[in-house]
Amino acid sequence: MVGTIGPETQLRKALTLTLHGQNRDAIGSFEALTKKFPDSSLVRDNIVKSNIEENLRNEVDRLYQRRAYWDIVKFYTQYRDQYFRKFP
Repeated sequence: MVGTIGPETQLRKALTLTLHGQNRDAIGSFEALTKKFPDSSLVRDNIVKSNIEENLRNEVDRLYQRRAYWDIVKFYTQYRDQYFRKFP
């Protein structure tokens, strides 16, 4: 039980950031969870990866609605190799 507190806390932080529309910070928090707890069931079950992809889509949508097209290009370029290879 004690071994799951750290990953769950990090997951809750990232999900809270997502709920508040702080997508870039949420992505960083999910990535920190992946690096700090690579053997966690949360990471292995692709919970983290699917949430990162959701935040990426939300951020692209937000930037598109603001007509911040160059920001979309910069954002996409930043995450392209790591997450956008099979981005739905």
